[in-house]
Parts: sequence; C-alpha cells; structure tokens
Amino acid sequence: MTNPTNARPSEQVLLQRVRNQLIDYLEVASSFAEQKRYQAKSPQLHVPLEIIEQWADWVGPDWRDCLTQPVFCSDEIEAIERFQNLWSALRTRLPQPLPQLEEIQVDPIWDELRRAAASTYACFLRVGKMSESVEYVSVAAAQVPTVAAGAMVYAKDAERLAQFYAAVLQLARNAEESEPQHGYLVLEARGFQLVVHAIPPAYAAEIEIKVPPEAREECALKFFFTVHDLQHAREVADELGGRLDQQAWEAPRYWYCNGIDPEGNVFQLRQMK
Repeated sequence: MTNPTNARPSEQVLLQRVRNQLIDYLEVASSFAEQKRYQAKSPQLHVPLEIIEQWADWVGPDWRDCLTQPVFCSDEIEAIERFQNLWSALRTRLPQPLPQLEEIQVDPIWDELRRAAASTYACFLRVGKMSESVEYVSVAAAQVPTVAAGAMVYAKDAERLAQFYAAVLQLARNAEESEPQHGYLVLEARGFQLVVHAIPPAYAAEIEIKVPPEAREECALKFFFTVHDLQHAREVADELGGRLDQQAWEAPRYWYCNGIDPEGNVFQLRQMK
C-alpha cells in the first residue's frame, strides 16, 4: 500500500511553493536593507546579479501558462506583468557588468526597480504565503469583505505619500477609484482603504516639509495598521523618507511602535504575536 506521506505533491502544491519563493524574492528586491542583509549572509554571491537573474528563473517567457489561478489571483498576475515589463526595460539600462551592491544602490535605475518590487510585494502580501503541503482553496468573491473602514490623509505631495504607504503597509493601489489628475489616490487591503488626498496648491505652498521629517504634534488623531514584520516596515519607511521608532512596545496580542511619514504625519504599526 502506498504511504500517503511519501506521495508526490500535487501540481497545485508545487505551484504554491513557487509562489512562496517569489514572495521571498520580492521581499529582498523591494528593500535595500534586505539586500544588504542577503549580501552579508552570502558574501560569495553577487547580490545585484542574483536579483536580476532570479526573476528570470521564476518568471520565464511562458510564465502566463505556468503561474495560474487559484494559486495566483488576477491582481497578482497583473502585478507580475507590470513588474516583468519594467524589469525587462530596466535591465537593459543597468551598467554592465553590474557593480557591487553598495555602488548600484545609489543608481536611480536600481531604486526604480526596488520600488516596483515593493509594489508587487505589497500585492502578494494581501493573500500571503500558502501551505507547502495542502492545496489552497480560494475564497469566493462574494465572501471577500468589502471596504468596511478606512482613513484619509491630506498630503502636500500625494504621489510620494501614496508610494510610501503602499510600500510600508503593503497596500495595493485601486486604479478604478483613484483620480491621480485630481490628487486623489486610493490604496487598499481587504476590508480597508487609505485615501491620500492632495492639499489644494494654495494651502500646500504654505506647508514646509523638513528633511528628515518632524512629527506634527498638533494632530489629534493617530491611525494604526497591522503589518507582517515591523523590522521590514521600519527599513522600508527609512528608505522612503519616513521613520519608525526603534523601540517596539509589547501589548497582550501584538508588538507596536510609532512612526512618521515623509510629511510628518504620525501613525502606529502593529505586528501580531
């Protein structure tokens, strides 16, 4: 009799393992700090070359025939396509041979690639990693929570602030509801929306944004979000012009710390235990 524990995993489970590897790749590609950590852990590797070549290993010419539903939802497939197109365009503009990590991280092209990876990573984290032994069953559309809560933040530079929160909080941009021409950008995760609204130019001109940003102490409200990893969020926030406190405090069900975005707005992040 065949021992079920020795049976070959199903094709779907194998694809779920590929998905998890893609998420690991995007976590590194989306953060300069993660790239440095990867380099320190594997000094024998040329990390910039690994970041370029690993994507080609996972996402080949026929990727649409391989990376399929239900393991990859339609939003993730679209995110892969956007990153694939940008990756293809940027790799031809990178210097050859690729410089070492410290040198290439100051190249605007490398930063553009990192930002695109951060957006793709955020999209994948809405569902997250899947089991490497049990087949994933997607939730029917009717069962997915609609937007039940949200917050709005007014910004002097709406696009910059939207990029900051999309990367730090792993939120995806809702293109249908956003109106970038009017400075109205909608980010969301399941059941939640964050609206970044541009301040009218006449008022925005009177606002001074300091570098590094200083907290706006006069604000009476503080919104909070839950992220999968406070340390990763801290590093991404720093790379995008914001800041998270180094000290994390303990509550019964989570760890938390305060932060400020590039315009000085105060918020709190939580990581569940």
